Amino acid sequence: MAQENITMQQTLDYMNEKFGGKYVISINYGVVIASYFDGSEKYREDQASIKDLDTARVYYNSKTKMLIVGCANPQKKCVTREFLGKRLFYGRISFPVSYSQKTTDGLVKAFKHMIRLVNEKNYQSNEPFE
Repeated sequence: MAQENITMQQTLDYMNEKFGGKYVISINYGVVIASYFDGSEKYREDQASIKDLDTARVYYNSKTKMLIVGCANPQKKCVTREFLGKRLFYGRISFPVSYSQKTTDGLVKAFKHMIRLVNEKNYQSNEPFE
């Protein structure tokens, strides 16, 4: 039996379940919003238009233990970060993570899937993230 294509909502649900409340990913009118929590308190929020993100720049850096979601053009600084009351601009969204290789690879796949769903008109996939 053929598997259903993975929807945007299923992709977000997967990411948010893996992040376990530490980071919350949502999408609003083509903008990805990454909220960072310390307990119940939000201390940081990154926003970027998905159109400005690039699947080739989504990866896990094992040295820094960071999951990176980068702008198509890093010089453009497509990410707006609200942090400690300041607004700053960056060339990537980053998540400090310490998960198994399987989970980390799954999250990289999920972010790439999210970007492709928005940026590629006829893209669809039913391949599980893990």
